[in-house]
This record gives sequence, structure tokens and C-alpha cells, in this order.
Amino acid sequence: MMTKYQIVYTKLETTMYNIIRTTDTKKENRIRRAFDKMMLNARNEKQRKEERTVLAVHRFENSLSSMVSALDLFVMRRSLSSRFAVWRKQAESAKMESELAVENE
Repeated sequence: MMTKYQIVYTKLETTMYNIIRTTDTKKENRIRRAFDKMMLNARNEKQRKEERTVLAVHRFENSLSSMVSALDLFVMRRSLSSRFAVWRKQAESAKMESELAVENE
């Protein structure tokens, strides 16, 4: 049989244990939430960096493709103009040959 003092002491001891356990649990939960938040922020930052990298690559690809298409257009126009110049010279020389042939006859 327990004395009144022992019962009160046991109740106090149990109450203090519960308070300390609750405080420790709150502290552990606070630490866990802070760690989870830090981990989530790190993941989000990594994801933002990856998205920025992907966007930069897409921008580069777009600008590169537009530069290549502009260069292709320039080369095609230059080629056409040189072909036209050759054709014009051939046409003029053919015309001059026909005129010379007519004069020589």
C-alpha cells in the first residue's frame, strides 16, 4: 500500500514526465518541420536552376536556328545572284556571237 506522499510523488513524477515528453516531442517536431522545409527549399532551388538551364538551352537553340536559317537564306540568295550573273553573261555572249555571225556574213 502506498502512502499519500508516495501517490502524490508518483503523480507529480508522471505529470513531469508527460510534460517533458510533450516538450521533447514538440521540439523534435519543430526540428523535423524545419529540416523538411529546408529540404523542400533545396529541391525547389534545384528545380528552378534546372528550369532556367532548360530555358537557356531553348533560347540558344531558337536563336541558333534563326541565325542558321538567315545564313541559309543569304547563301541561297548569293548563289542565285551568281547563277543569274553567269546566265546573263552567257545570254549576252550568245547575243554578241549571233550579232558577229550576222555581221561576218
